[in-house]
Parts: sequence; C-alpha cells; structure tokens
Amino acid sequence: MDKELLYYSLSEKEKEIEERVMKILKSHAPTAFSEASAKLAASSEETRLSIAFVGQHNAGKSTIISALTGNRQIKISSNVETDTTEKYSWGDVVLYDTPGLFAGVKTSHDEAAYKAIEESDLIVFCLTSSLFDDCLIGDFISLAYRRSYRNKIILVVNKMSQEDGEFGELEDNYRATLSRTLEEQGGHLGDFPIAFIDAKDYREGAEDEDEELIELSNFKSFIELLNEQISRKGLTAKLLTKFTILSDTISSVLSEAGSVTDKNMTAVLSRLERTVRNYKRDMRYTMLGKESKLRTEIINIGDGLTSVIGEHEITDDDINDVNIRIKRATDDAIDDIEKELTQVNDQLLDELGDVLSTDMAIYVFKDINSERYLSDSLAAVDFNNFIKKYASYEKMIRNGGDAISKLGFGNVTGEKGELALSGGATLSQAVIQMSYYFGKAFKPTELVGLTGKLAKVGKVVGPVMAAMDVALVIADKAVEESKLREIQEARKKCFNAVSAVASDIIGELEKQYSLMEDEVFGAKIKELSDIRTKLVTEVRSGTELANELKECYSIINDIIENPVI
Repeated sequence: MDKELLYYSLSEKEKEIEERVMKILKSHAPTAFSEASAKLAASSEETRLSIAFVGQHNAGKSTIISALTGNRQIKISSNVETDTTEKYSWGDVVLYDTPGLFAGVKTSHDEAAYKAIEESDLIVFCLTSSLFDDCLIGDFISLAYRRSYRNKIILVVNKMSQEDGEFGELEDNYRATLSRTLEEQGGHLGDFPIAFIDAKDYREGAEDEDEELIELSNFKSFIELLNEQISRKGLTAKLLTKFTILSDTISSVLSEAGSVTDKNMTAVLSRLERTVRNYKRDMRYTMLGKESKLRTEIINIGDGLTSVIGEHEITDDDINDVNIRIKRATDDAIDDIEKELTQVNDQLLDELGDVLSTDMAIYVFKDINSERYLSDSLAAVDFNNFIKKYASYEKMIRNGGDAISKLGFGNVTGEKGELALSGGATLSQAVIQMSYYFGKAFKPTELVGLTGKLAKVGKVVGPVMAAMDVALVIADKAVEESKLREIQEARKKCFNAVSAVASDIIGELEKQYSLMEDEVFGAKIKELSDIRTKLVTEVRSGTELANELKECYSIINDIIENPVI
C-alpha cells in the first residue's frame, strides 16, 4: 500500500464498500438492510482506533497530528499553560492531542494526559532532538515500566531538521544517546519502536508538493511504524468487525437464492466464525495482561536486589537467588498461561460443539448426509467435515434423535462419544495440545541467557558493594559524594540488566503465543471463511444483484484475509 496509515486506509475502504453494499440492500433486501444498519451502528464506537500523542510541551505533537491527517486547522501552540486534551476524529481513528506532559506547571496537565493514555490503544511519545532531560527521563521510565504502558508506546524524535549534520549520522548518535540514557535509568531502548522525523518539513512539503522536502522529513517511516504496530498488536481486528458484519449480511442475502439447507448453513457458519473471532480477541487482551504482570513481577524482583546495593555486599548467592526467583516467576506465569489457554480452548470447543448441536445445524447435517442430497457442493462437503471434527456426537444424538444415529456415524465414534474424523482420529487427538507451545520444553529464561546476564550484574556492581564506612563518610564529604554516585550508577545498571531480561523473556512469550494463536484461532477462522466463500460462489443465481453482491463479498473477504494492502 502507499505510505498512509493502514487503519485510516481500511476505514476509508470500509466506508466505501459499506455505502455500496447498503445501497443495494436498501433497494432489494430492506430487512437485511435494517438488520445490518443496527449492527454497524452498534459496533461504530468500539471499532475506533485511538492514539494518544504525549510528551513534553513544544515537542511538536500538534504538528505531527496535522502532518498525519492533513488537517491544517489544528491549533499549534508552544504555550505550556495549555491544559486541555483536544480530540480529533480522522475516519475511524481518534487522535488525542494532550497538554505538555511533565511540564511541572500544572498537575492538571498530567491528569488530562494520563486520562488520554489510559483510554488509548497506542501512545506516541514525542521528543525533540534535545531528547530526554533529567526530569522527563524519570517520568518516562515510570510511565513505561511502573505504570506498565511500555507495550503501547512508540517513541518519535521530532524536529530533526533543527540540527546540523547528515540525517543518518544524527539518527545513529541519537539512538546511542537514547540507549545510554534509558539504560542509566533502568530502561531498554529495544522495548520501544522508534522513528526520527521532522513533521513540519513533511507538512510544508505536502502543501508545496515538494517531494525532496517530504523525503528529507522521513515522515513516511513514522507512518510505516504505526502500520507495523497496528498490525502486530492485532488492532486491525477492531475495524474488521464491520467488514465481518457486511460479509455475514451478503452471504445471508445470497443464501436466500439457494435451498433451505444453504440458508441454515450460512447462519451456522456466521455464528461459528463470530464465536472464534471473539475468543481470539479476548485471549489476545488476556495475554497482554499476563505479559505485563510478569514484567512487573520481574522488575519487582530486581528492585529487591537494587535497593540493597550500597547497604551490604552483594554476593553470588544474592545473584543466584534473583536468578532462581525470576525463573520461578516465569515458570509460574507459563503454567498460568497454559492453564488459561487450555481452559479457553476447551471452552471454545464446547461452544463450537453447542452451535453444531443446535436444531439448525443438525438439520443441515442430516440433509447433506441423506440419500436425497445429491449436490456436488464443495461447501457442503467441507461443512460436513467441520461438523465431524468439532461436534459432540452425544449432544447431536440428544438433540437430533435417532435420525443422527441412522446416518451411520455411531459405529465410528471415539471412546468419549465424539464423531470420528475422516482419517479415523477422534476429536481428543485434534485438540491443540497447549503443552506443545508452553509446556516444560519451553524455557524462555534459558533462551534469553538469564544466568549469563544476571552473572554480569555482579561484575557491574561488585566494586561498590562493600558497606559504607560511616566514619569515613562523615570525615570526607568528597568521598561520600563519590561513593554515593558509584552506588547510584550501580543501581541503575543493575535495574537495567533485570529490565533487559524481562523484555527478552516477554519477547519469547509473545513469539510462542503468536504461533499458538494461529493454530488455535487462525486456522479455524480460515477454515470457516473458506466454507462460506465456497457457499457464496456456488449460488447459481445469475441476476445482476447476485453478481454485484458476490463482487462485494470477494472484495470484503480479500481485505479480511489480508488487511495489509
């Protein structure tokens, strides 16, 4: 896609296709039009993406928003006294322009900014080429690590053209300075995606159609970074809710041209797909919370060691104790995640089974397995296989009576009374084994080299670990100050080592979860989506209305399958 914000681009595409579909429905399917209108209206607020722009006053937050949206009416002011949060709607994106954070002028500044931060999906933390000052860095560390907003933060260094020198060289220098500054305070630059830009240059370049100035602004890299974060954090799923509503509506309308079985199959497929998507969304939020909790716990373990530096000598036993406690906390977190995922997977399978055991699903199952069903429908074949994979034979017998057992599946059920798969395997063998992803074989503390990293802590802080000589301190003020500086430096480095370990462990967890997410949720969603697509394309109505709806359906589902376009 061109260099524009993915979410905004998707929202514009959604509006365009929604207008086209709803125009057709209003004229030819008024009932479907009314139902879709109500569903779209109900989802409008929850599907909006929100981004908070925060940072110290005069960091160019308003200019960045103006450059991003093309809105030249946005008030740009360097007045530190401004203490209101401005809210801008840009398609289905909400942008919060907050007052100067940590300005030290009014506590209302920070209160307004923190409210926007709490309500936002992403936080763009804006710096100038001056980077962090002594006050700002401490508050940033608190925001990112103590308040656990690290996962939402994108760093942006603005006003790059104010500095002399080649852009690439300046960027390298700033990265080195930021890395050093964050490490001194117990942070880790690798925790934050970062862009170096000049929003004013981009805005002026866009106005004057000056491609050279646009290129020099490096603003497109910021947009690419936003797109990457929106996709990585699964935020496109919010907007895809609307596409799903339109997709469901079209398939329902088209199924009216088919048999009663086609109509029922469409309804069941829609319900199944919504169920899986809801579980996927909820589990993603749950996982982010568990990752944040583990990070906080690891940081707190590190605080126990950091706080005693300068009070008594730190021994290898102290380091080993921290090592063991971090391993234990990580193992406990993995156990908790595995239990949660196993429970969620079981609940999902139960709910899929419940849907497939409804009267409507049983009607479809009986019809496509009866002798009179002579259709060459690929959708019917795939739907039949899906039912056999996930439905409970016991529930189907209870709800469907003898008619189910007469279909000939009773003699091939597994020990637990489950319908057999085509290859003879039972459902218990088809269930994803969570231990494959998060079991005993998964040791993130070993993958990140925890032992080696924490061993370095002893080398870093060793020279200042001896207890302070009180008499010496009192007698020599210079020695006291020197010793205190050494202790402070050692504490920062110790905290940073533990923080880096926490970041690496969370990174390994996230990689593993993404693999599991594709297996548990993604594969099922694709399977159901493919069945629905086949069913829609098999509708034999050659009317202009049907053909246009099929075209819209194809466009919508291409976007759902591949939103990064």
